[in-house]
Amino acid sequence: MTRTILFVQGAGEGVHDDWDAKLVASLKQALGPDVTLRYPRLPGEAVPDYHRWSPVLRLELAGLRDGDVLVGHSVGGTVLI
Repeated sequence: MTRTILFVQGAGEGVHDDWDAKLVASLKQALGPDVTLRYPRLPGEAVPDYHRWSPVLRLELAGLRDGDVLVGHSVGGTVLI
């Protein structure tokens, strides 16, 4: 069975595409094809707002199974905690 990793981005203008995408690409390469990596784009990344991010993250979290992994970069880690 493949394992899923949910990667939650950090905050700041362009972080999803310019910064954290590099971390996600590195993880995909290192972990190989048996891992599914989900990396949702969160709204308003320049000024993160829990109330805007929460619906997206709740939907993503609802799709996870036991044994799947959460990874958060910077404020993404804080939001997951």
